[in-house]
Amino acid sequence: MSFDSGNAYGILKSLAERGKRPPGTEEHREAILFLHESLSRITSKSWLHEFTVPFRGNNMYCANICGFIEGKNTGYTLLIGSHFDTRWIADNETDPLLVNHPIPGVNDGTSGVAVILELARIYHETVPACNLLFILFDAEDIGNIDGCEFSVGADHYARKGLIKPDFVIALDMVGGKDMHLNLDLNSLATGPSVQMVNRVFSIGRSLKYPAFFENATTAIIGDHYPFLRQGIPAAMLIDINYPQWHTQNDVIEYCSEFSLKQVGDVLYSLLEGVWFSEFSRRYSAKGNP
Repeated sequence: MSFDSGNAYGILKSLAERGKRPPGTEEHREAILFLHESLSRITSKSWLHEFTVPFRGNNMYCANICGFIEGKNTGYTLLIGSHFDTRWIADNETDPLLVNHPIPGVNDGTSGVAVILELARIYHETVPACNLLFILFDAEDIGNIDGCEFSVGADHYARKGLIKPDFVIALDMVGGKDMHLNLDLNSLATGPSVQMVNRVFSIGRSLKYPAFFENATTAIIGDHYPFLRQGIPAAMLIDINYPQWHTQNDVIEYCSEFSLKQVGDVLYSLLEGVWFSEFSRRYSAKGNP
């Protein structure tokens, strides 16, 4: 068993062809139904974690899409998450006529989903070492629009979610060409998170994957951040310097199967390794020292 990057890239293309899905639109509601059905087929338990967000004068319906797979050791749970919503505006566009239109979000909002659905497929067929909680977060990319924060869906789950994770790895923009992942300063501020980040990047470097070298350090508010605030060890895999970020050029042509492979292979290696089992027993959020 291994991570199938071709399958992940096929998922990416299929989702991209379904179009933009900014929250509050019919396309967004259709995406929730489609992704929930897709995740429910490859997890043992699935549900929608629903909430509303005040947005542009309305209470906008949103939903985190959740799937759970029980592991051999049921004492701890790893959450792997990524947002699926796409951004309402293209605030990094140089053409002012293109700014106030939703972005395609093929890397930003789709690539992490593709990796998660492929990982869920793998562990639907073989029992993971620990419980796996896969969440496709909503309302991540409404930040700085109508006074909203980023990662609203992740914040709702971190505070009110059905199953509390012991560890979190969030993915965002993990499919761009020539990807180099960032080192997040927020994750590097707590001991267990530092150890998890170090292990993930050491695996990537041992595989000689370029995404895990030449990594700029910056503070990132992403879907991992609400869990850090709850005292849960969390890491973020993101290429924040993706040139097409928040533009109309965030399309399939600027994405790469090899980038998905790098992240998928590393996460699979982490989950299959002895190190993660030992780390989990020591730093479980249920008894975090």
